[in-house]
Parts: sequence; structure tokens; C-alpha cells
Amino acid sequence: MRKPGLGRDRGFTLVELVTILVVAAILAAVAAPRFFSRQAFEERGFYDQVLATLRYAQRVAIAERREVCVTLTAATVALSLNPSTVSGAACSAAVNDPGSSTPYAIAVPAGLTLVLAPAGSFRFNGLGQPIDNAGAQLGNQTITLTGADARTITVWGQTGYVQ
Repeated sequence: MRKPGLGRDRGFTLVELVTILVVAAILAAVAAPRFFSRQAFEERGFYDQVLATLRYAQRVAIAERREVCVTLTAATVALSLNPSTVSGAACSAAVNDPGSSTPYAIAVPAGLTLVLAPAGSFRFNGLGQPIDNAGAQLGNQTITLTGADARTITVWGQTGYVQ
């Protein structure tokens, strides 16, 4: 028997427990693929890495007062240096990875593509502005990374600002 004044027993009913389990299962089914797929994280990481590479190329060009070539291929993003003071000369010297003696290049992860418009490569001059291989100043350069979602990087023509 119940003692008077204590109210009803506390706890959950079977219907409430089943409802909570169903809601939790639905949330897990929707959220779990996001946690187990690394594609979105790898794409964002590569995007940040390309931004940092372009900013590094611009800084090296300004610090060395030389042209730094940025070459984008389907497999890599590579940097090289024009050892001559003559604009448009071949970029034959490697730009080394900071803190090591290996040439600076990053590999494009599988499933991603890079497209540079309007050209396939460009250079930063000693002022940090984008130029073509003949030394003429370029307009805005747009690099598009496509994978699960598309991201763009813009190198502004007048200033060389990488955004």
C-alpha cells in the first residue's frame, strides 16, 4: 500500500523509453556518417594548405626580391624561384620547405582537382604581385578546388593578396 501524501511512483514508462531510443537511433543514423567520413576534413585541410603555400610564395618573392613561380598541376602545387633578376627567366631554383632542404611542394589528395583561371601557372614578382611568364602584371587569379564541395582562392591582381 501506498502511504498517503507521497504521490505517484517516479520513473519512465515503456512508451517513453522506446520513444527516446527511436529518436536516438535516427540521430545516430544521420550524424554517424559525418563523423566517420574524413573527406570534408581533408578537403578543408588541403584548402588551408594551398592558401598558406600561396602566401608563403608571395612572402619569399618579396623577401628575396625575385620572382617565385607557382605551378599547379593535377598532382601537385609546387614553388620555384627565378634565380635571375631578369623578369621572365626560367624558375630553376627550388624554394625549400621552411626548416628543411626539400623543395616546397604539396600533393593534391585523391578526389580533389585544382583549376587555375585564367592561366595554368603564374609568378609573384618582387613586389608580391601576380605576373605571367613574360613579366606582365595579371588580373585576379582564381584557383578552384573541387571535391565534395567547391572552394575558391583568389589572388588579387594589384596587391597579390591571397584570399
